[in-house]
Amino acid sequence: MPAACLLTRMIVQLCVAVGAAQSLVLLSWTQASRHPQRWRLLALVCAAHGASLLELLDFPPLAGLLDAHALWALAEAGVAHAFAPPPVKALLMAQLRARRAAAGG
Repeated sequence: MPAACLLTRMIVQLCVAVGAAQSLVLLSWTQASRHPQRWRLLALVCAAHGASLLELLDFPPLAGLLDAHALWALAEAGVAHAFAPPPVKALLMAQLRARRAAAGG
């Protein structure tokens, strides 16, 4: 195995390990916390890890259209949209309404 491939594999393994450690810290805090929105953090961590599995467990395109990376990007966009704070959502909706008004629709 070339040295560059070995280095790349080691970097990916390190990133996965650090991400898993961070998630364990967040999940531990979620369980210890009595914050009323702790379910959102728990859902966010689970959704982000589910999306990350699409990137790590690479597979060929489904029906020649969607591969693991495309599904990962779609899943991450959904996670970001679902957990964006309300002011960010309000700003995005205002921008969308302004574009529709400018387009005459």
